[in-house]
Amino acid sequence: MRCEPVGRRPTDGRKKAVTWVNTHLIHAMTVAEAWQKAVAIGKRDAIRYHAGGGPMKWRFVGVWELLPVYDDLADGEELFWTDYGPLMAETARKQCLTRAEAIKRSVANPPPTPAQENKTAARKRTGVQTTT
Repeated sequence: MRCEPVGRRPTDGRKKAVTWVNTHLIHAMTVAEAWQKAVAIGKRDAIRYHAGGGPMKWRFVGVWELLPVYDDLADGEELFWTDYGPLMAETARKQCLTRAEAIKRSVANPPPTPAQENKTAARKRTGVQTTT
């Protein structure tokens, strides 16, 4: 998802914009079905809104990755892993969060409240949602 001013051409590949990669858990029997569901979620979440600089939109760019989950989901199950290649132990330790840092980050970026989620759902029902 890219946050762009309304009216910017999606083919203008040289303009930088805030870009998020959102990870969703999707139940599917095939890769094709998972891809279709991922695209539907991305398009559903592409919405317009007003910010201080004028009308903006979250534009769905596409599916970057499909990662299968092979195990039943339970507390502590491994969902994904990333190979960072050879790292020094010191470098790996520097990436680790303390408990206080994890809490601070979650406070700085709290999940939406039920009221905020209801506002988002209401905007989508009233046609503010756009797909690209």
